[in-house]
Amino acid sequence: MPKTGIGIENDSESILMTIITAAMKETMAMAERITASEARKDFRGTLNRVVRNNERLVVTRHHDDEVAMIPIEDLRRFEMLERQMEDAIDAEAARWILADPDEGRESWEDVKKDLGL
Repeated sequence: MPKTGIGIENDSESILMTIITAAMKETMAMAERITASEARKDFRGTLNRVVRNNERLVVTRHHDDEVAMIPIEDLRRFEMLERQMEDAIDAEAARWILADPDEGRESWEDVKKDLGL
């Protein structure tokens, strides 16, 4: 299970990551794939498909997905979801710390002793 930066298991983080990852995979699975050569050959047309028609394209190279071309609004939505996910994880970590602020902490004297100071 994923851990937060403070080292706690966090079901909320795991759930949010699963939801966002699944949504992104589903979104990109439905996107049309074009080769890098095709995109390069008619870059203006490829760009117009994304900008004007709101298409999502995955550019491949040697049969591997390399890059996604998505409308800017889609990117903004993904970034907003990412920020919301990070905020939720931070809030969960804060709740965990506030529930028992002394758990897992050592006194300064114990730390110095452990370090041989």
